[in-house]
Amino acid sequence: MKVECLAALAVVLAAAPLAAVTVGPDWCVAYPDVGSKDVNNALRIAAEEVRDDIREATGLNLKALPASEAKPPAIYIGAEFAKRAGFDLSGFKWYDNAIAEKGGNVYLYGKDRLGRKPDPAKYKRGIGWIRCVLPSVRATTRFLETFAGVRFLMPGEVGKEVPKRETLSVPDGTLSDERISSIVYHTTSTMIFGGYRYNNGQDGREMIYFIANGIWGMGPFHSYGGHTYPYACPASKYSKDHPEYFGVKNGKPMLGLPSSETPLCISNPKVEDLIVEELKRRFDEGVYVCQLAQQDGGKDCECEKCRAMFGTGDDWCEKYWLFHRRIAERMLMERPGRIVHILNYGQTAKPPKSFKVFPSNVMIEMCKYSDDAFRKWQEYTVPHGFTVYTYLCGNYVLPGYVARHSFAYLALLAKQFRDNNVRGIYRCGGEGDLFGTEGPGYYIYNKLLLDGSHNVSALFLDYCRAAFGPAAEQMRRFYEIQDARLRMFDKINFPFSTVGVEGLNAYVSARPKNALDLHGWLFSPDTTAAMEECLERAESTGGLSAKHRKRLELVRLEFDYAKTMGAISTLYSAYKLRPTKEFLMPLLDVVESRNAYLDRLFGEKWPRRLKGWPELQPFGIHESTRPPMNVNGATWSSAAIGAPLTWPVDALRKSAGILPGASVKETFAARVYAPPTFAEFASGSGWCELGGMSMERLPVKARFKAVYDDRCLYVLNERDLADGVTFRKFQRDGAVWSDDCADILVAPGSTRDVYYHLLYGVDPDSRYDDVTGLVTDPLDPNYGRADTSWNGKGWKTKSQRKVGKWQSIVTLPYSDFGVAAPKPGDKWFINVGHTIKVGEKRGGEVYALWSPNVESRSFIAPSAMGVLIFK
Repeated sequence: MKVECLAALAVVLAAAPLAAVTVGPDWCVAYPDVGSKDVNNALRIAAEEVRDDIREATGLNLKALPASEAKPPAIYIGAEFAKRAGFDLSGFKWYDNAIAEKGGNVYLYGKDRLGRKPDPAKYKRGIGWIRCVLPSVRATTRFLETFAGVRFLMPGEVGKEVPKRETLSVPDGTLSDERISSIVYHTTSTMIFGGYRYNNGQDGREMIYFIANGIWGMGPFHSYGGHTYPYACPASKYSKDHPEYFGVKNGKPMLGLPSSETPLCISNPKVEDLIVEELKRRFDEGVYVCQLAQQDGGKDCECEKCRAMFGTGDDWCEKYWLFHRRIAERMLMERPGRIVHILNYGQTAKPPKSFKVFPSNVMIEMCKYSDDAFRKWQEYTVPHGFTVYTYLCGNYVLPGYVARHSFAYLALLAKQFRDNNVRGIYRCGGEGDLFGTEGPGYYIYNKLLLDGSHNVSALFLDYCRAAFGPAAEQMRRFYEIQDARLRMFDKINFPFSTVGVEGLNAYVSARPKNALDLHGWLFSPDTTAAMEECLERAESTGGLSAKHRKRLELVRLEFDYAKTMGAISTLYSAYKLRPTKEFLMPLLDVVESRNAYLDRLFGEKWPRRLKGWPELQPFGIHESTRPPMNVNGATWSSAAIGAPLTWPVDALRKSAGILPGASVKETFAARVYAPPTFAEFASGSGWCELGGMSMERLPVKARFKAVYDDRCLYVLNERDLADGVTFRKFQRDGAVWSDDCADILVAPGSTRDVYYHLLYGVDPDSRYDDVTGLVTDPLDPNYGRADTSWNGKGWKTKSQRKVGKWQSIVTLPYSDFGVAAPKPGDKWFINVGHTIKVGEKRGGEVYALWSPNVESRSFIAPSAMGVLIFK
């Protein structure tokens, strides 16, 4: 991403001080009142920002006025004022902007415009600033930074530092241009989905922070957040009358999957037309660039016509590239001058093999942005360059709700983007969720994306001085201690190159794999003690302003979380070495203190906002609700932690002999001579009770037992289920886990090396299965991964609903696993569980498991499987 900043003073007196115009009490700040209401509204907000910041800096009470009421001398914001003054904007593109003085007035301008046509039915209150292109706002923030010393550090008034000054002057003849033509797109996921929640959309003032830091919004780009297909051909609209539009498996349409994962039958000409029509619709709204991306989830149509497309067989990567190139070629004819933004992710994770020159209207969106990935793309002609889909923030990123990236990594990332023609950024997870402990990193990263000539150390010191004033030195040390740990994490995790050792990155990494271990590794006792000392000294420093103290309050809030997680990790490691009551109790104390912290943190749904800082949401705006924070991250992600965070602390304190994880569970499979029936549920021994996945309390009762004969293992499974609860139906290998379901994890042998995962619902066809461990070559891309193409041919389920119970019998033929019938005394490994839905939204599930998983909240944990002994 190349950012060119040209600053020049038109009039320079070599031997004498520069003459200057000084803003006085008779000045005003003017914004346009003719033209686009959406653009003018944004420029009005910018004018009010200038008014307010000058008042805070100098005490001057200027007025922000529309053009029809404004009189010189003035600070004029917008292109029309600049044109009237004789400035040439013919070479300005995108966010190019200028600050100029002429005739005793100041002009802040660029070519502001709408990013799409406002649809009154859809955008009743206007399209909002994020769908406009607003270089004059960028000029405004540069003016405030350059001539008033303002620093836009974090969202909101508290996040902005305005130093006191006697006067505000601009040298005569100033002309300062900033050319940002290559950055055409810079947005966050939270801008696209559900608006922006830093200030709940109260007045649009959050725009100032974002544009000051080069985060332009969507502008004339249209992103679907990753996947175009579900919008072009939604199952909710077409599945009933046109099931042939959707991908098939075993001859049946793959319906019932989450909408983002429902594959289309791309060999169907009607489907291609629907995708084209969707792109045309967006372009006709005024969009300049539109995303083209297949469904998520990795499932594709298995019909013969799709398989035969382009002669690629089962090579879906090449098939999608060729299909998307054909769509781009159609758009080149039907909507010339528009850009098709093709996703490089999932099935299209590798560049195409059959061609290296893309049509003249193509841009590529990269979701993997390593050196290796960029190196591969150097062989290709991509006319409009690249954008990147980054994963720096969000509740799914390791290690969770603590600082994640060092200054060095962020600086290298910004340079990498500039060097590789990256023209836009989509920030998955939002702009930032840890402005306290990661604030300097965000500031450095944003400034370097705008101007690569900045010095990282200078930016860091500038941030500390502006954010913390008299406590700057203590906070500099605080962040440096943390950054030293983060540098190790980044060095191990990210810049690793696989040149010459293809595939090595898939299985070699020195960092801890478990999120909780990672907390202890990053925030060790020595590290947190040193950081705590610095923070305490900063908090007790004299002369702090109210803003300084509020920012320190945010740092304290986030650091206390990190410090507690580090302590839990350290004490849990000690307990695992010595699983005794003496080591358990200190661990329970810290877990209990964390629970109390979360109780204080939360209101009804979101963390409470800091008093006096309504614009900023602590721990971010990307799903920082109580359920994911209970487990340190999204329940489906690698950041989530089960034990000991989810342990029932009170119960463990009161119990005399329960030591979680101290021993492996065992059960027996009795031999039978006929397949079991539902009569077995009324009587008989051998039942095993299920508890919470990580020993937490379970709101329902669940149990299972196993029996076997010469041909099959049988699992009898029962759980509480109200008679009125309905189940969704899924086809084979559908998203069974998205509804109430049962899980079985079984390793049919003397080790856990090869294990099978089986899920099922009440409907006998709602089944999913996979296997892990059959691939033994570590250089194979599928090494260590679940093979979802494996389908057990003989296993089946039978269910009944009876008096508030769901009872099921699962038949598992030994032939499905390729093993002989077990003999008495043989041992397998097994775990049985349930997903129990609570409400309709994702994230509220309760998980039951027989052998608790003390390491992570996952059914797929071979180390947690108990022992099944055949009698």
